Amino acid sequence: MSHPNTKNWHVFPGLLLGIVAFLVLVASQSAPERKDNQERSYAVRTIKAPLVNFIPRTIGYGYVEPNKTWEAVAQVTGQVATVSSKLKKGRIVQKGQLLVKIAKEDYELAAAQIQANIQSTMGELQQLEIKEQNARVALAIEKNSLKISKKEADRKAKLARNGSLSKASADQEQRNYLQQKQNVQNQQNTLNLIPAEKAVSEAKLASYQAQLKDAMLDLARTEIKAPFWGRMADVKIEADQYVQTGQVLAIVDSISVAEISAQIPVDKFLSLLPPSGEDEVDIQQISMAQFLNQPTGLYGENLMPKRKLFNIEAIVRLQTGSKLIEWPAKFARMDASIDPKTRTGGVVVSVDKPYEKANPPERPALVKDMYCQVELIGQAQPDTIVLPISALHNGNQVYVVDEENRLEKRDIEVGLFQDTFFTIDEGIEESDTVIVSDVVPAVTGMLLIPQEDNVLLESLIEKAEGKQVKNTLKYLQQEFAIETGNEVLTPEAGENQ
Repeated sequence: MSHPNTKNWHVFPGLLLGIVAFLVLVASQSAPERKDNQERSYAVRTIKAPLVNFIPRTIGYGYVEPNKTWEAVAQVTGQVATVSSKLKKGRIVQKGQLLVKIAKEDYELAAAQIQANIQSTMGELQQLEIKEQNARVALAIEKNSLKISKKEADRKAKLARNGSLSKASADQEQRNYLQQKQNVQNQQNTLNLIPAEKAVSEAKLASYQAQLKDAMLDLARTEIKAPFWGRMADVKIEADQYVQTGQVLAIVDSISVAEISAQIPVDKFLSLLPPSGEDEVDIQQISMAQFLNQPTGLYGENLMPKRKLFNIEAIVRLQTGSKLIEWPAKFARMDASIDPKTRTGGVVVSVDKPYEKANPPERPALVKDMYCQVELIGQAQPDTIVLPISALHNGNQVYVVDEENRLEKRDIEVGLFQDTFFTIDEGIEESDTVIVSDVVPAVTGMLLIPQEDNVLLESLIEKAEGKQVKNTLKYLQQEFAIETGNEVLTPEAGENQ
């Protein structure tokens, strides 16, 4: 029988061997490799800040209105005898076209009666001329008779004094002389009254002639004609209707020029103007109309002439489904005031020949009440730095890459915002490397790997210099060039609108 601890002694050599093997294995392993900390770098898209010939632009929206509207008002009373086939809402009428004819028989009769009165008065004047001639002849005869009578009276008075003739005979001859003298005076009085009678007749003639002129005007007013090329906006008359003086018969909108009053932020509009070289004007203290249209007054004589307002150009656009239709426009004027809440003012632009090139439905005419976009194009501002909107952070910061390829946060002063870019007044110099991609997190001094985005840079320069809009405007101005003496459109073209 074996001893109880014999088994344990047999196990011990194996355990010892395992411990030795473990120690050998641990001793044979190498220590962990130590690595130095390396700084992480971030790839970013960048552009070199460009210096461009900046073309400022701004956009507003408004409704189309005709520059002239004419109301066909009845100037005489009567029954409508004729109504033109053009007198229908929406139809095109040409200058001088007859629209309405009012019955003219009563006015013709009135004119004929006045003409008869004129003839009668002219006859009276002719009679007075003859009467005056006869009176002058009769006066001359009576004066000769007076001389003879005077001699005879003197002769008989002398004979009476000598006793050769009775006193009664001498006295009778004296009475004959006095009677002849009265005859001369009566004839002279008749002649003296003729100028007054002629003046009365001439006044009557002038009155009748004035009445005839009024009658002829009334007669002419029985025909109502269009004063310019236009489109019938409203018709308020039918054939055989009786009209009163002052009644509106129709309304015609001019089609020679269309106007759009677009609301534009005041600061945006002012950015279109070149620098004045004067102290800045506080536009809150003066209406936009006063500021833009008055050459003298509150702010001196030399401020406005340097603004050169009428160098502002414009394009009017109409979006119809997927189609964009454009017209060249001119800056016309400002509205009278600005909205203090929205800080916007009305800018009125005009479009010549708004029906030109019309080819519905592909290209409609620019007609009343269309809602259009107006883009105003200002004068070039040279040596301006521009950046894309993606480069702006926190409203007044731009991230740039410094000489060691590290991120620098640069405070800037923004000049003007455009749709996809903005201008820099201060804080960025030409050719500074500006980051145009998002950097999250953006830590000052972090290491960067700049990658230039030349496509974005080219697009930015093209938009800032307005190459596309200038080409579009030049094309439109050539297409819609107004030739001296040409009508706005022909009746045939107008009928298709």
